[in-house]
Amino acid sequence: MSNSSEPLVSKGTQDAPRYVSSPPPAAPPGDTVFCVLTLQMLFSFGVLCASFSGGKEGRTNKWLYVSSLLTFSGFAVALSICKSFSRRHPWNIVGWVVVTVSLSHMVGTIASFLDLNHVFITVGVLMVIAVAIVAFSAKTHHHDVWDGLLMTLTVDVVAFAFLHLLLPRHL
Repeated sequence: MSNSSEPLVSKGTQDAPRYVSSPPPAAPPGDTVFCVLTLQMLFSFGVLCASFSGGKEGRTNKWLYVSSLLTFSGFAVALSICKSFSRRHPWNIVGWVVVTVSLSHMVGTIASFLDLNHVFITVGVLMVIAVAIVAFSAKTHHHDVWDGLLMTLTVDVVAFAFLHLLLPRHL
């Protein structure tokens, strides 16, 4: 035994490797979310346009209306209850596609019962609001619920006021 006052240090340990440069940053999660949202909106808009290009038989079929509501409600409830299904990689994409298709079918069916001008005015305002929300979230680093709600309501009122001045007969 040595009488030195040095502390005993294990000779088997090594320092952790040090990185000369930091690893590259991952893609921002917002970009992926906005791409998915854009794909969903484009698909829904396509189904909406297709629902108006069909004949009058789809506009009077009440069972088609009820079945589209029940289909979307069933898929939405199933995905909200089964958390393990909606959180696993291949199945969350399948669930996303199924909910998008059923939601688009429901929106197209409901819109086919309404006036064409009113539907496209509402879709236009929805697109303006979606672009405003994307721009707001890209510029704002703090996300307060009330700021976003106030911005959405303001854009909604301004868009409908602009459309009312532009198209007074249709509103």
